[in-house]
Amino acid sequence: LFSVKGVSLSQHGWAACGFINFLHAQGAPELAVLVHSNGGLALRSCLAQVPSAAVRVRQFISYGTPHRGADVASLVANANMLPVLFLMGVPALGVTTLALSAALMTTQGGHDAMVLGCTPSGDPELSDFLTPLSTTALPVTIPAIRYVAIVGHSSFFLRLPGSCLAGDWDGLVPAASADFQLSGHVPPDSAGGVIHRRRFHAG
Repeated sequence: LFSVKGVSLSQHGWAACGFINFLHAQGAPELAVLVHSNGGLALRSCLAQVPSAAVRVRQFISYGTPHRGADVASLVANANMLPVLFLMGVPALGVTTLALSAALMTTQGGHDAMVLGCTPSGDPELSDFLTPLSTTALPVTIPAIRYVAIVGHSSFFLRLPGSCLAGDWDGLVPAASADFQLSGHVPPDSAGGVIHRRRFHAG
């Protein structure tokens, strides 16, 4: 979802809904959808905009999705450690970090997922895409969609002091953002649980 410049996550969401309805037209049963990173935001946008697609989904599994925004500032700061990562013998991790930083800073989908800063109260200041999405209720379906969040944790990278949503993260997405249950939008009868993994965001 970072690969196409100028394409928003909302547009990706419409495409996701189109694919879900296509699978249904081909005879596919109700779907379990696994999405990574911004894919989860695109799918949330899809389900909110297209009820006909929402009723086809029985399970929504998000892995490393920045439901409350991504800590881009800390990621970019860690990208500056690229020479150190090479010296430490982990060049692949350094290149991945640099690639993620570049993608986030140069694509519309990357910008859509950003936490732009912190409000005086310490809450994340969300992008123009995340702000309305954060106040949009998830669709109510019968039977209910089961929402599961997979939350990554990485102790290798350091977060900047004063980062919003303080605490553990996966190198890009704070755990408090990846945990869909903390978004306040998951209905009690739809909560499918949270799975924690020691993984870097792109790992």
